[in-house]
Amino acid sequence: TATSRASLDARFFLGSGADIGTGNGASRPLGNHPWRLLYVMRPKNTKRLVENEASVAALLQRLADDGRTLVAHADFAGEELALDAAAQWRLASMADVLVGPHGMGLAWSAFMAEGRVLVELMPHMRTLDRQLCRRGASGSRWDATPMYAYGGLAQMMGLRHVCIVGEPLEDGQQGSGLAFELGTWHSSAIRVDVGALESELEVAFEWLERER
Repeated sequence: TATSRASLDARFFLGSGADIGTGNGASRPLGNHPWRLLYVMRPKNTKRLVENEASVAALLQRLADDGRTLVAHADFAGEELALDAAAQWRLASMADVLVGPHGMGLAWSAFMAEGRVLVELMPHMRTLDRQLCRRGASGSRWDATPMYAYGGLAQMMGLRHVCIVGEPLEDGQQGSGLAFELGTWHSSAIRVDVGALESELEVAFEWLERER
């Protein structure tokens, strides 16, 4: 059931020795306990499906094995959680880092504690990323797109935000030009640049350690 799934993930996060409160900003790991990372999955046969999700899961598992983070996976649109808004809120509010493909599941970042991190996974783009997933003056994509949906939400809620542009799809069905990307980006599958994800998670953990 949705309740048992949420309870399982909550106990997993609680194993970090965290002090879990009831309001935004109350969830904070104690001492040197690992940061809690929530990976929001998308169900099969949907838009923006992560086609190399096994590689993403392997990276997250390695970080967990190294003691860097506690990882929970959640499909908010799936059978177990779709109708349980309370469980979705609870999981998101307990997370220190929320990672997932662009989509409504990332809206739950509004309930994360201030100073936490949102990592938004985007499809491959050659042109449109200059608007939807910008780089700042330093070349970094951190907090560089405050005018766009989840970058703007993160700024409003006091979160750090970074978006990661995906790699080209292996099936070769990748057009070019602004008009093409405007018409297809929102439904394109995502092939995550796992190396970039690992690098940005390292930045996220370093940021969180400085703010601990």
